Amino acid sequence: MRIDPTVTAAAVLPLVGGPANVVSVAHCMTRLRLGLADPTRVDEEALRSLPGVLGLVVDDGSYQVVLGPGAVTQVTSALEALLAAPTDGEPPDAARGELAGELAARGDLLREERRRRNATPLKSALRRLANVFVPLIPALIGCGIVAGVNGLLVNAGLLPWLTPALAAVASGFMALIAVFVGLNTAKEFGGTPVLGGAVAAIVVYPGVA
Repeated sequence: MRIDPTVTAAAVLPLVGGPANVVSVAHCMTRLRLGLADPTRVDEEALRSLPGVLGLVVDDGSYQVVLGPGAVTQVTSALEALLAAPTDGEPPDAARGELAGELAARGDLLREERRRRNATPLKSALRRLANVFVPLIPALIGCGIVAGVNGLLVNAGLLPWLTPALAAVASGFMALIAVFVGLNTAKEFGGTPVLGGAVAAIVVYPGVA
C-alpha cells in the first residue's frame, strides 16, 4: 500500500517534538536526517511503528528515519514544506499526533495481516529450519576462508609451520558442527540447549556405530 508522503511527514513531525524542536532537515539515499534541539522529546516507539518507516538510527544526536529510496525525497520535501508554512495560533501538533496514532494503528493491522499470510505450515517449517542453520553460516564462511588460505599456502609450499594450525582451525568447527545444530534445534523447539548438543554429540560419536 502506497503511503502519501505528506501524510507521513505530518505524522513524523509531532513524534520528533514538533516544528520548534527541528533544527535541520536533510536526507541521503534512504534516510531522513533530522537535527533536533532536544532529542529526548522523540517518541521512538511510535515513530518506528509508522507505516512507511523502515527503521530509526541515532547517530551523534542526529535522528535518521529510514524511509527507503524514492520515498525519502518526497517525505523530506513535504516535511520542509510543513516547517516553512506559517502557523496561526496554536501549532496543530495535537491533530498531527492523532494522525500519527491512526497511521500507527494501520501499520499494526498491516503487520498482523502479513504475519497471518506468512503463518502457513510450510513457511513455519522453513522458518524454523532457517533458525537452526542460518546462525551457523558466519562460522562456516570463516572456516571456508581459513581452509582456502591454508590450501594456497600448502600448494605454494609457504609457511609450513603455520599450515597445520590453519588446518586444525578450519576443521575444528566442522568436526563438531552437529553439536551446534543440536543446540540450535533444542532452542528453536523449546528444549534444553545443552541436552540438544549432547544428543547430537552422541549421534555422531564414532563409537555409536
